[in-house]
Amino acid sequence: MKQDRTCLECGAAIVGRSDKRHCSDQCRYLANNKAKQQNQGERRVQQVNAALRRNRSILRQLSPQGKTTVPRQYLELAGFDFRYLTQIYRTQKGNSYHLR
Repeated sequence: MKQDRTCLECGAAIVGRSDKRHCSDQCRYLANNKAKQQNQGERRVQQVNAALRRNRSILRQLSPQGKTTVPRQYLELAGFDFRYLTQIYRTQKGNSYHLR
């Protein structure tokens, strides 16, 4: 008994091998490009999370109590990445603290 198979990308009927998932090369390329794009987004999130973990580890080493001001040069020498921060705290006096 023959099953009707449809393309995962466009829904058109598939003719050919029984394990075929796309009706044409174009649909296959589109599906692969979408999957690759999603993986790149996930990879970027993983990279940012890794940088934040590394930054927290450096801060923990340089300031065990967590309430100490650490000079920027120490952070730079330890490999701290200043591009990533988790919060900006503004005081009533107008001072800004970039929390990393």
